[in-house]
Amino acid sequence: MGIISNYNNSSNISSNIDKDIIQHISDIVKYDCIKLIIDGYNQYLADEEVIFSIDEPTITAGLYGHIENQINCTDIQCTIVPELPEFTKSIRKGRTKPKKAKKYDLCFIHFQIKPNSFFGVEAKLLVEENYKNKNANFLISEYVEDKGMGKYINKIYEKEGLMLGYILKGNPLKIVEKINFKINDVYSINDSLKHPYKFENFEPYLFISSHAQKKELIHLFLDFEKFSNYS
Repeated sequence: MGIISNYNNSSNISSNIDKDIIQHISDIVKYDCIKLIIDGYNQYLADEEVIFSIDEPTITAGLYGHIENQINCTDIQCTIVPELPEFTKSIRKGRTKPKKAKKYDLCFIHFQIKPNSFFGVEAKLLVEENYKNKNANFLISEYVEDKGMGKYINKIYEKEGLMLGYILKGNPLKIVEKINFKINDVYSINDSLKHPYKFENFEPYLFISSHAQKKELIHLFLDFEKFSNYS
């Protein structure tokens, strides 16, 4: 698929650009973000200085540092920001206080097209079975409901984004089965995670779910069991 700089120059993009091209550019932005996360994750796994903790903000902070390093090594014109609040239209118009803004765990801002492309990341811990102080069913519920997927599905977040699952223990595909069972209970079978028809290079732990109003949500699962065994 490639990065946007290999596709065209932003100065040549017409304000009346065809919708199919806009969608293609959006997919390239998503591809860039996914690739940066995976490359950062691989660097995280290889980092011998990492002190691993089964704590989402700690994992996210470590991942953030390695993704930032990856951005600096590429010509992708974007940045990554941690803990970025989303100022919704209601907040911008003064109807809701800014302190009520929900924060993305990570946010990619792509500068190569106008308006700048904004792509948020919501990260959650996951285990197949109860592990230490982590309850498997509770974490699955958090992932699916309004602390996770629901932020995108129920318009708690207004902008596009990605779900990022940190697997501490267990089989990723078994965990996806449990997520789909919960989705069927909370939403419908049509909202289930499926292998994507695009981004094929990132299987088997990349999925897409489709929701009302043509919303599409990417799910990327990173396996940290290597570290959990020693933490």
